[in-house]
Amino acid sequence: MSVGLIPHHEGEVYAAGSPAVNPRISAAGLAALLFLATGCAATPSATQPPYLVGISYGVELLAALGEQDPQQRMEEDFRCLGKLGFDTVLIRHAEDRDRPRILEAAQQHELTVGMPSRDVVYYVRTGRVPPGCGSVEALADSLLPRAGEAASICMLGEVVDATTASRVGRLAAAHRGRTRGVVTLALVNGPGIAARSLRPEATLVGRAPEAAAGDGAGDLMLLECVGRDKEAQLRSANRWLAKYHAGLAAGLTGGLVIDRFRVVPGQWRALVEGDQPANVRFSAAIRRITSRATCWGPKLRRLQPQVIEPAEPASPSLKVVLFTGSKRRFVLVFNTSPGDFVHQAVTLPIGRGELASQPVRRAVLVPPDVHVIAGQVVQPRGNRLALPVDLAPGDARLWEVF
Repeated sequence: MSVGLIPHHEGEVYAAGSPAVNPRISAAGLAALLFLATGCAATPSATQPPYLVGISYGVELLAALGEQDPQQRMEEDFRCLGKLGFDTVLIRHAEDRDRPRILEAAQQHELTVGMPSRDVVYYVRTGRVPPGCGSVEALADSLLPRAGEAASICMLGEVVDATTASRVGRLAAAHRGRTRGVVTLALVNGPGIAARSLRPEATLVGRAPEAAAGDGAGDLMLLECVGRDKEAQLRSANRWLAKYHAGLAAGLTGGLVIDRFRVVPGQWRALVEGDQPANVRFSAAIRRITSRATCWGPKLRRLQPQVIEPAEPASPSLKVVLFTGSKRRFVLVFNTSPGDFVHQAVTLPIGRGELASQPVRRAVLVPPDVHVIAGQVVQPRGNRLALPVDLAPGDARLWEVF
């Protein structure tokens, strides 16, 4: 099965003094990949699925590159991914005979693995169970963890329309009825498909930022990090970061999967091209995104996003999003401009409106990296809360409101 790329969106972002970030993900390509995947992961709780920070990995490219020792190359790649902040690897186009060596390489670097299941692809595409299964329930049984393996995160398929949504939902329901503590993931790659139509059967639903339908608070984000060959690396890198923040603003806070690790040299550029070492600038860009996903994502998951308007005039490039839940509140300030920096204070009303659901005593800047201590504290004045903004194009700041 070939993995195609959806048309790329033009959006260029320059970030002064920051690592380049160039994410380009094909929702279609990654979804087609994940469409096939089923793999191992630590057992999550029934009510709180794991927060994944994953990347798609093409085992088939190792053979295409003529690797004499693909196992060694895979181990080196997985070591690199661990250093970049990933905890999950989603494998593309692997044969069943490759499973033991993939799991062995991943285990050495504490990575969760998602493996392809051709039977799932066949069922979701055609509506027919593969020969030998007999029923959807038997197909669900085949996705259970194998003896000696950890509980699986089962990739249920690509949802492109109402028909495939129904099939994925049926498979998720069958799987859910057979085991507890095993997470299922459905991938949405079609317009007008409500995430709620796949829940509660599927415990995780993934979609690209441009496909977010507004009802997917807590969905997993599929982020394409690929650039055109002639696109400047800095522009590619900052565009990735901008798209990541746009995904957060759309409520895609349930995890992150980046597409992709390696590409064949030519039209596209990615973290790794062919058998070359990882691109230094792209590595810094990816690390920047995974750090924010690790620091911000678990705090925002399941909170409801709502765009709010500043109390005083602000740059039209700024987007302010309030995330609310039963106990916590966060404000994301995002510079949507592809080329302009923003230096000002964003003043929010606290005497009435969205922030007035609870008293506002202070706002604390949430660090974008685990190695940074909690940031700046801002106190309200009267019925206003002024958040200082110094943002490069595509960049964002996250504040927790107490």
